[in-house]
Amino acid sequence: MTQIDPLGHSIADPDRLAALDALAVLGTPTEQSFDDVARLASRLCAAPVALVSLVAADRQWFKANVGFPRCETGLEGSVCKFALAEPDLLVIPDLAADPRTASNPLVTGEPHIRFYAGAPLRLTDGAVVGSLCVIDTVSRPEGLTPQQGDDLRALGRQVVLLLEARRSMARDRAEAVEKREAQASALARAAVSEAQNVSLRINDQRSRSAQEAGGVGTFELIVASSMMQVSAEFCRLYGVAVAPLYSAATFEALVLPEDANVRSRDASREDGSAALDVEYRIHRADDGELRWIARRASFARDEHGTVVGMFGTVRDVTERRKVQDALHASEALARENVQRVQLALAAGAIIGTWNWDIPSDRFTIDEAFAQAFGLDPALGRKGIPLAQIVATVHPDDKRGLSTAITTAILRGGAYAHQYRVRRTDGRYYWIEANGRVDRAEDGTPLSFPGVLLDIEERRTAQAALTASENRLRALMTAGAQSVYRMSPDWQEMRQLDGRGFLADTVVPSVHWLDLYIDPPDRPEVMAAIDDAIRRKGTFELEHRMRRADGSFGWMLSRAVPLFEEHGEIAEWFGAASDVTARRTAEARQAALVEMGDQLRDLGTVPTIVHAAAGIVARVLGATRAGYGLVDVARETVEIPSDWCAPGITSVAGLHDFRDYGSYIEDLRRGAAVLIGDVERDPRTQNSVAMLLAIGVRTLINVPVMERGRLVGIGFIHSDRPHALSAEELAFVRAVADRIQVAVARVQAEAQQVLLNGELSHRLKNTLSMVQGIASQTLRSVPDQAPVQAFTQRLVALSQAHDVLLQDSWTSAPMRAVVDRVLAVQAPLERFRIDGPNLSLAPQATLSLSMLLHELTTNAVKYGALSTEAGTISVAWRVEDDDDRTAVLTWRERGGPPAQAPTRRGFGTRLIQFGLVGTRDTRLSYSSLGFDAEFRAPSSEVVAS
Repeated sequence: MTQIDPLGHSIADPDRLAALDALAVLGTPTEQSFDDVARLASRLCAAPVALVSLVAADRQWFKANVGFPRCETGLEGSVCKFALAEPDLLVIPDLAADPRTASNPLVTGEPHIRFYAGAPLRLTDGAVVGSLCVIDTVSRPEGLTPQQGDDLRALGRQVVLLLEARRSMARDRAEAVEKREAQASALARAAVSEAQNVSLRINDQRSRSAQEAGGVGTFELIVASSMMQVSAEFCRLYGVAVAPLYSAATFEALVLPEDANVRSRDASREDGSAALDVEYRIHRADDGELRWIARRASFARDEHGTVVGMFGTVRDVTERRKVQDALHASEALARENVQRVQLALAAGAIIGTWNWDIPSDRFTIDEAFAQAFGLDPALGRKGIPLAQIVATVHPDDKRGLSTAITTAILRGGAYAHQYRVRRTDGRYYWIEANGRVDRAEDGTPLSFPGVLLDIEERRTAQAALTASENRLRALMTAGAQSVYRMSPDWQEMRQLDGRGFLADTVVPSVHWLDLYIDPPDRPEVMAAIDDAIRRKGTFELEHRMRRADGSFGWMLSRAVPLFEEHGEIAEWFGAASDVTARRTAEARQAALVEMGDQLRDLGTVPTIVHAAAGIVARVLGATRAGYGLVDVARETVEIPSDWCAPGITSVAGLHDFRDYGSYIEDLRRGAAVLIGDVERDPRTQNSVAMLLAIGVRTLINVPVMERGRLVGIGFIHSDRPHALSAEELAFVRAVADRIQVAVARVQAEAQQVLLNGELSHRLKNTLSMVQGIASQTLRSVPDQAPVQAFTQRLVALSQAHDVLLQDSWTSAPMRAVVDRVLAVQAPLERFRIDGPNLSLAPQATLSLSMLLHELTTNAVKYGALSTEAGTISVAWRVEDDDDRTAVLTWRERGGPPAQAPTRRGFGTRLIQFGLVGTRDTRLSYSSLGFDAEFRAPSSEVVAS
């Protein structure tokens, strides 16, 4: 009848038993590699018994056995059968208390096992054939430590590798025997047959199909020609196209250079010295993949014994070589672990061993223990009282040692404790005692064996590290509002001491980013963390964090990595300081600079106040801002538009001041109104309902005065109370001052425009009167040409004044001046005008106007404008010389030949004076026309 374990898995599962049988291991002699694993498991897990147990259909058999009196047991005494169904370690702290094992004869009788931990031996095909287990005769409520559990799993994987490698090698040996028998048969046949019959047998279709099905390629090589007849499977293994005939050099070239001495050569084949059974590596011809090839061959000789051919098989053994390599690595690791333990003993890390017989209070120690503490080795072997040993313990550590020993005796099982003892040089050293309390069936403590480890260097290093960390903590936390510890990858905040400023984190949290960091800042924070981890260097960043009261503030956060002894980051230690005040001050300063830049370019009072209010609202975190036009007589304010935060209603429209408080008198005096909480300020207490209805708890009004009269207000609202700090009040007053200056500038500019208009009107009237008086007075003069020239010059002056007045007599666009003056006497289509956009100084504007007027007049009378086809080119530039010279050129074409004037009148002298009277003038009269160039320093021409 099939036996079923308590979890419902069949011990006699046919597939599992078939996998076990395929290992061919049951009943085999002991092997060193398995024994080494068992001994290492016993030592690492501090257990007296360790087994490599294989569970068959009717028994469990031990391939390796440490500390157990039998080599196999029946299934009724098996605990390992329960490990067959376990996905991981099976740990039973007390076998007598577990219902699955309480009645086990090995638990109720000799050897009275009480503790079990086993790692399932799961083959690569998934079948579980047994377990690597450790057993103790006392219960272990604490089970295995995490390190011991990892070690047992790793050793279990090594046992699986050993089993599968053993199976693979056994299979290869069987195949080799089979092949040798087949080859011997082939040789016998070759001795009685001709070479042609050998070739026919190799090419036999049934044999070839069987070989290819088994992954075996065949070849026959003719020594004289080095040509090879190969099978299709042979070609596939080497990655070449299927063909019946190849040169041996084709395949020799695929062998790795480091394996070239293994393969055969022409000479070694000819003299018969080539190795017949070899394994070497190749790079396949088609894909370059590295593969292991096992080649088995035989020589064919003629009647004289001369080698004439070589034939045999090839097979891909890459997977077997991988298993063997893994096995060798596993065995090397096991040997290394054993060597480490031996080195620790030789280096003195283990001071000595003891055994305390508790009923007789006889404490026996080895010679190393006795020498370390200045005790008589002979007395130590016979046994001395525990009190004599405890006398060497540091006074401050005796109470803790006594408590630890008492607890171990009462509880039983494993014991570990660190304390200081006085050694032969009279100094105290740190040691660690590790042992185990063994008890009788009735619980009576019997013996207490153990070892002493020298941990002085480790404790000294730990103390130095602790002192260094304390200094670092003191340095980093000086002036900090909070300190924190993070995991190496920053995924977990292990601790945060917020010191009342931030909410504390006592239990490690992986949600710290959501709990503390302002969402807009999270990408920048994570980028800085990734950079610090990559550099293994300091993390430093200013970002916003949620404070204990729920508000967000700016923090300067710094963290440094603390390293393990191998150079990896163990954790991060950091401190955060509140820099909100500094960041806010910087934001206010930047806002004032921004405000100055914006207000400088705005030309109306509403746009100035609205822009300033928006900046203040952003800095103070307000929810509404804008500008209102005030009617003082009616005590109303009209708000054309306002800026509102999301979810805040606009208050655009007409409002009565008295509906919202009694502070209009303050505004009339030009004083800013600053109310941190409308519910508490006496000026608004009677209007709280109206203010709350429009979402106002904090109110700021900045008056705009014109000639001492209130004409407007800039307002800022917040839907939360906000006690304005002294710095914020100073900021608001600074804003009010800048608004007043900007408003005064706009008003002054408006006044200047009005004044300039009045001046322009009066100047034009004056010029018109002068022109009229001149016309009336000189009406009787026979020659009217001078009179017309005079009146036209007055018109040119008037045009220049009009252009200057457009910029309040500060500057004039040069193109506008040129167009205005030239258009008086001729259509602009007759001119080609070109030059940069220069702003002319007032003096230069008048000079250019008179100069262009004279030049145009002469062109109309004598030059290019006296004919219909004539044109004039007017151009200007600024040369890149030391004086940055301004140059004006005049060129007439298509008119009559130019001639120099025969007399020097006022117009001629005006032209020779040039620009702004510099007299730097070049005039040219030719058959093509009149050319002129006028030069002057740009500092006298261009407005600054």
